[in-house]
Amino acid sequence: MKVLVTGAAGFICGYLVEDLLAGGHDVIGLDNFSKYGEVAQASRQNPRYRFVQGDAKDTALLKELLEHVTRPEFCYRHEWQEGDLVIWDNRCVLHRGTPYDTTRYKRLLQRTTISGDPAEPAPANDHDVMTTR
Repeated sequence: MKVLVTGAAGFICGYLVEDLLAGGHDVIGLDNFSKYGEVAQASRQNPRYRFVQGDAKDTALLKELLEHVTRPEFCYRHEWQEGDLVIWDNRCVLHRGTPYDTTRYKRLLQRTTISGDPAEPAPANDHDVMTTR
């Protein structure tokens, strides 16, 4: 999976970039060094990492990056059939709906929110799940 991380040179996102690369993802990091200036990061030596110095408010730059990550080889387009169920992790995906004929087709959308780290294994049984905080 290709992931775009804004604020990639910052304290928190610097760790996020390292974790994504360790998980086998290709990462594009974007940062303008506005807070601390340029910092050395070992992740910049990783061949699956592309760092772009720029500002997330730069619409031309974001358009260029968006065009890159939405190329057909990086995209999945679902061709719906009756009875299909599609699940995705919003923390890891750039997605968008496409227009459809609302007079011919009904769409049922249900949202479920799950917390936790996607890299951690699931609990062994229902008794291991925390239901309240």
